[in-house]
Amino acid sequence: MKNIKTISFIGAGNVATQFAKAFAENGIHISQIYSRSMEHAELLANQVNAKAINEFTIIEEVDCIVVAVPDDIIPVVFEQLSQLETPIVHTSGISNLIDRNDKLTGYFYPLDTFRKETNKNLTNTPIFVGASNSELVQALLVLGKKISENVKIIAPENKQRLHLSAVFVNNYVNHLFGLTYEFLQQHHLSFSDLKPIVEHTITTALQENPLQFQTGPALRNDESTKERHLQLLANNEEMKQLYNAIWESIQRKHHVS
Repeated sequence: MKNIKTISFIGAGNVATQFAKAFAENGIHISQIYSRSMEHAELLANQVNAKAINEFTIIEEVDCIVVAVPDDIIPVVFEQLSQLETPIVHTSGISNLIDRNDKLTGYFYPLDTFRKETNKNLTNTPIFVGASNSELVQALLVLGKKISENVKIIAPENKQRLHLSAVFVNNYVNHLFGLTYEFLQQHHLSFSDLKPIVEHTITTALQENPLQFQTGPALRNDESTKERHLQLLANNEEMKQLYNAIWESIQRKHHVS
């Protein structure tokens, strides 16, 4: 299979926007942008000199179609495009290869978080590829290296494991940040005062096995501190439950008794 030089996108959200702009800036022609909302399609199409469409019936053959839509819609989109010979890939971390009756399919998964309102440099974003055909895999590797220095082939089940891990370290950790922010706001304290310890925690975690650097009252089995903390959370049942669950997890992992 030849290298991918022309791409169309299904979807005009966060991932599609960042990919389309990055590809356009690196010599890939963006042909069409599909969205159910013509307004959304036009917004992205105008940024990458593409044609905006909101009907599957007018999608043209290109070198590759990138499907960047929510996971539950991916099979529906692939079915809508079943008449095309064009290779179709999705950007999902959790979905596997989609069957198209021996037509080429694959995935092009960026392990990152995106917002379409920002201009994101994808140079350091890990991109994981896989496909139903070795030639398409190689073409996706070449495509990925146009925008990132970290492009790898990955099996579907390992892609899912990475996606799960990303949810833990990004979405769930951010949720803890959010709850903490609200707690401090309620007591007229500033979340910014936590910046040094947040930065230290992340920097340390990226060095080696984070479990080796665990500290805190749960590891010390400091029950008096725990009781004081829980008293401070007397009116916050959600944080109290999370506190207890994480306390118990730390003690189990480190065999504290």
